Amino acid sequence: MAMYFYDGKNQADKKPYSFNKKAKFYKIESIEDEHTHVPIPTLIYQFTLHYSPVKRSIEDKLSELGTDKEDTSIISIKHREKVQDVFKVTLNKNEDKIYTITGIMPDDTNSPIPYDTLTMKETKERYRIARK
Repeated sequence: MAMYFYDGKNQADKKPYSFNKKAKFYKIESIEDEHTHVPIPTLIYQFTLHYSPVKRSIEDKLSELGTDKEDTSIISIKHREKVQDVFKVTLNKNEDKIYTITGIMPDDTNSPIPYDTLTMKETKERYRIARK
């Protein structure tokens, strides 16, 4: 797992009202197609969490050019043990894009409400989303 070491500049100023967007987390399972009997990777909904996007400075964006971190998105969520790097994520701003978690940076401060920073990259793989 590649780890993106975000220095947490914006972590200290997170307010509860900044977590006004929702991210849906999915697990991948192979489900057999009823017509062709071929296993198809399918996203199975697990849970939804509120998140706050992490803004990066121009220097951060320029330093990422030409690296594998160039097209990543970073979000901040309240710490949850159930979040793992095997999940796929969709963000409510565009649920057509499916992201793979490439790094989870836990909050190591002594704040009463810990925040985790997730680094995600848009996946090019195709998945079917299971209906509820």
